[in-house]
Amino acid sequence: MDNYINIVGFQLEKVHTGVIKWCLDSKASPSNEQIKIIQSLYEHLKKPIPFAIDSITKIHCTPEYSFGRSVRIDLLIEIYVENSVYRLACEMKVDSDPYEKQLDSIVEQVDGESVDSSKNDYLLILIGSAAVMRNVGDQHAKFTVLTNTDLIRIFSEYNNESYILQDWLSALREEQQRSERVLERFELLCASNKVWDKLAHIELGYRPFFSTYYYLYNIIRTHSAMAGDWNIYSGGNNPVMNLSTNWKKICDFEFYWEFNYLEFCLKVRIDPDVTSRERLNTLRTELYPVLESIEVDGFRSQMRYGKWNTIYKWDFSNSIQTPDLIIQRVENDILSSYENLLTVAKNV
Repeated sequence: MDNYINIVGFQLEKVHTGVIKWCLDSKASPSNEQIKIIQSLYEHLKKPIPFAIDSITKIHCTPEYSFGRSVRIDLLIEIYVENSVYRLACEMKVDSDPYEKQLDSIVEQVDGESVDSSKNDYLLILIGSAAVMRNVGDQHAKFTVLTNTDLIRIFSEYNNESYILQDWLSALREEQQRSERVLERFELLCASNKVWDKLAHIELGYRPFFSTYYYLYNIIRTHSAMAGDWNIYSGGNNPVMNLSTNWKKICDFEFYWEFNYLEFCLKVRIDPDVTSRERLNTLRTELYPVLESIEVDGFRSQMRYGKWNTIYKWDFSNSIQTPDLIIQRVENDILSSYENLLTVAKNV
């Protein structure tokens, strides 16, 4: 029988919060299994459980808990202990990273509504390729990240053979396998000339096209000496892995480097009200000799004009089976030219 999680849609946050609610919601005193999950969640928060575990009288879960019109939480878990209520506010993302302001708003609303904000804790549940993005979540002071792996570990302890739980755990495990086997599966897409075939990605279990590339990026950056500096996110029109620590401002040009799909790009941000098309094209012309002297073959980008501009690209789509060599070429051969490029830019 097909897994209902995949039929309804793995990417839908409501599917996952619904299963968590089904596991934890108790109309009366919670079961031992439910209490174990609460214990495990607090252990994951790396803090002592702030109440006697046998004093829990009820667990109530509310998906899409709303604070007026401004803030909605994906899942609010309320733990009733005698005359007190402890809250686990859960924000969930599938294949995307949250905005910091979004998390700040949740904390502001939940703490602001509470009599005692010390009884509130915050979980950022990152499922699918969101687990490899996690740029904002790992840096937020209040939120603790919970990933596919953590959910499998915690909820596998729940002794219930219902398909509701078991299908969910199976879907999470399958997603882990998609992450681990992405190089092998991407090779199949290349071999069959279906890299841009959405249906082919879906048949392999990926949500086209971004999740496939997020997993590829994660493997590439594990080979980097600067692994923590590569941020994975959506650029709107394309997946991105950006070298966050190498943005450099020279005059009215701001330079940065990133992968779009499997093309590594040198880009420049400008203010079109300040920098003319002619000036940008002069910069391109002056940079080309340095870029074309790099030992890794690349090519000039189209001479478009706007706030965000690609100057030059290197295509690594045929090298993805050797991610260590990709990052070696990027960091040792291409980025080593950066200072020369900046020197040229100063004289434009």
